[in-house]
Amino acid sequence: MKVALIAPLHTQNGKLLVKAVNMAAQDINKNGGILGKKVRIILVDDKNKTDFAISNLEEIIQKEKPDILLGGLSSGIVLQLMDIMAKNKLIWMGTGGAHPKVISKIKENYQKYKYYFRIGTVDATEQAKANGKIALEILGPKYGFRKFAIIGTNMKWARYSLAYTKKVLLKNGFQLTYEVYFSPKTVNFKQYFKNAEKSGAKFILNYTLGTEGTEYVKQYYDLKVKIPAIGNHAIGIRDEWWEETGGKCIYDVHFRFSGGRVAVTPKTIPFYKRFMKKYNQSPEFLSWPGYDALFIYAECARKLKTMNAEKMISCLEKIEYIGNVRYKFTQYH
Repeated sequence: MKVALIAPLHTQNGKLLVKAVNMAAQDINKNGGILGKKVRIILVDDKNKTDFAISNLEEIIQKEKPDILLGGLSSGIVLQLMDIMAKNKLIWMGTGGAHPKVISKIKENYQKYKYYFRIGTVDATEQAKANGKIALEILGPKYGFRKFAIIGTNMKWARYSLAYTKKVLLKNGFQLTYEVYFSPKTVNFKQYFKNAEKSGAKFILNYTLGTEGTEYVKQYYDLKVKIPAIGNHAIGIRDEWWEETGGKCIYDVHFRFSGGRVAVTPKTIPFYKRFMKKYNQSPEFLSWPGYDALFIYAECARKLKTMNAEKMISCLEKIEYIGNVRYKFTQYH
């Protein structure tokens, strides 16, 4: 059985997703594979570039004829690749793509896009609500902080989430004083912090997805930025982040939207320990659902004794599975 694994292979997020899925494939293959077929992982590098991702996935499908798709990170790329998925009627166990448009596409055209199941990250709307709660329930009423700045990576997921939180805060009497979105390749954040402070902001909302978050946090510490920052640095889920930032993430306050070294289920900590032993590094936010995705698919195949896509979709829509976290899909996956 062939699994086309989509990821930005040059990034830390992509590399750790690949390791988790390979680990799952090895575990499944030790127990006879899926319906007697050994799982083989075929890597599809998306390079975080839409055009490259489209051409690479189309080429892999034509040459390798995979049985399913797995993975994905950037919402912008996932949204584009969903059309290739639909054209080829391939089930896609998606680990990223948090933007709500990913799910609204299924709602608007179920027959075309029903093959996509979001296994991984929590919807960006829910992430944004969680972020807003910190301001609404703590920073505002407890400390009187009503003015805020936004500093975020220029990505579809980050822009949507921050815009949603901004809307909620403005409705509740908060005031936006500064807003900027930077390239993921940015290495100097000094001016952004300076502008936020000058604007009169009392706190910063920030979102980063990759290693830019490490440099961001280090500079926030080194520059002794006087206002607190809340939000999400996706890379900060990993244990190594303390060492990578030289302990400068000590003042970072962020929420986690997928996985982590917490006993969410009886399987979470054992997976963490096995991953650490095998790879000598901790899983990141795509690793937890990435490992589970193959087992969820395998569970439906076992129940049905077939991998027919239409039958598998019906099973996946009903399944309740306990992996590293608990899974149950909403109506539109």
